[in-house]
Amino acid sequence: MSKKLLIIDGNAIIHRAFHAIPMLATSSGQPTNAIYGFCSMIMNLLIKERPEYIVITYDRKGKTFRDDLYTEYKATRTKAPQELYDQMPLIKDVMRAFAIPQFEVDGFEADDIIATITHKMQADPDTREMIHCYIATGDRDAFQLITKSVSVITPKSGFKEYATYTPEKVKEEFGITPEQFCDYKTLRGDTSDNIPGVPGIGEKTATDLLQRFETIDGILQHLSELSPAIARKFTEGNDSLEMSRKLVTLNHEVPIDFDLEECTTHNFDVSEITRLFDGYEFRSLVRKLGELESKYDHDRKGETNGMLPLIFD
Repeated sequence: MSKKLLIIDGNAIIHRAFHAIPMLATSSGQPTNAIYGFCSMIMNLLIKERPEYIVITYDRKGKTFRDDLYTEYKATRTKAPQELYDQMPLIKDVMRAFAIPQFEVDGFEADDIIATITHKMQADPDTREMIHCYIATGDRDAFQLITKSVSVITPKSGFKEYATYTPEKVKEEFGITPEQFCDYKTLRGDTSDNIPGVPGIGEKTATDLLQRFETIDGILQHLSELSPAIARKFTEGNDSLEMSRKLVTLNHEVPIDFDLEECTTHNFDVSEITRLFDGYEFRSLVRKLGELESKYDHDRKGETNGMLPLIFD
């Protein structure tokens, strides 16, 4: 039976938490809704999924290689409120108390780090059959990574409920396979990231074309079989297509020092987490921490020093 590696798309889940939770603040005025929502989601996933391994990835502030390819990349996005950014380092402090490894790399996005980790797990014969990766994100970019040993879980309601995407579910819901998802986004573009795609090609046309010809290269090889209007969109939009393909393709060669064993869901500092939660006035999360503790056994062989070993039943 394979073990679970839970990979958290930090920025995607933090943004989801910030917008899902009404504005909260401590009695001293410190905003805490993103901290509360993110910690609650992480704890719900630990309780429900009980992964043997866990890691968090983040976007690093600053330009990425995609900005070098296209200066207008994400240019239309509205900047998140400062209250969200102010909570990011505080969230990372709490995750350090949970002893969860956290990765961010200049020039790359969290999705690229996720792609690098999943590629490493599937390329290594020692982990290929042993590890099933679960990517927790609200971003469909990760759908291109789904395989029989990689699933994507997306929140419905603060991760109390979430959908799990497998190759079968992607095919059922979108009419295409995960392997086609990169080409699908290349064709239709992405307004949220300001990726142009092929002008005039929308979701339905992109899906229909991929169902007929499987890949973008297959479409380009059969332009004579398309209506003149559709064929013209491809010939006139070829430069946009090639740039969009580079923008949407996740990079699985991010330079990170990733060690699976260091991501073991292991001792976390209960007393430190409790202190932090008390400071943020998270009474309900202190109670949830007790629920999390109840899911695991304490190490009875010696002193725990306030540390909770996550030993699975």
